[in-house]
Amino acid sequence: MSEETAASTARERAGISSSDCPLQFLSPLASTTQNIPRVHQKYKQKIPSIKYRDIYVGFTALTFCKWEKTPPKNQAETPYTEIGREINFERTKKRKIQARLDEMYSDKSARAISYGKWGKLNNFEFIMNRAYALNRDKLKCRVCGGWLIASTPWAHRVNPYLPLNQVNRVNNLVSLHKKCFYAVNNLDQDISEFDVKAQKKIKSLREKLVFSHTRNK
Repeated sequence: MSEETAASTARERAGISSSDCPLQFLSPLASTTQNIPRVHQKYKQKIPSIKYRDIYVGFTALTFCKWEKTPPKNQAETPYTEIGREINFERTKKRKIQARLDEMYSDKSARAISYGKWGKLNNFEFIMNRAYALNRDKLKCRVCGGWLIASTPWAHRVNPYLPLNQVNRVNNLVSLHKKCFYAVNNLDQDISEFDVKAQKKIKSLREKLVFSHTRNK
């Protein structure tokens, strides 16, 4: 590259017009240039520059660049295991990835679903989204408010009559205890054993079931 071309390129990158800056291709010390001071001030090496009024605009030398080797992907870093999530946290120092809580559900039900032995509605999307719903519900039953830790949670579809591409979405799933699940879905079951707050929630979910059924007939 000629001195004239280099100076013209430097002016263009700096947004300087040719009338403001006559062609002057110089080689001052990098530390004396006024552009990118956080880089140039560390070096005494001469670099190609142009003079603009009383300042020097220099071309950063490639020797100033620090090359860092990108480490290979750690295969153990995954959101699906506790160890993998911990490795991710140590590397990024960001908020820890929340567990999906798939382990709260039985492997048998997942296998039955994968083999198509548990009905059309219980598909792969259902397997994935019931865990997301459980995370959203913070491991608590949406009827009685109790912890869903001692036993396997039950995923209830608020409207089981939606089309297949909508019925298993997270916003249509709620996490319940087995006892609460049956209380909601058995419309004739006596619910007097539940407290008043839980009874209201059971009735509300029952009403949505009935309304959904009549609307989709």
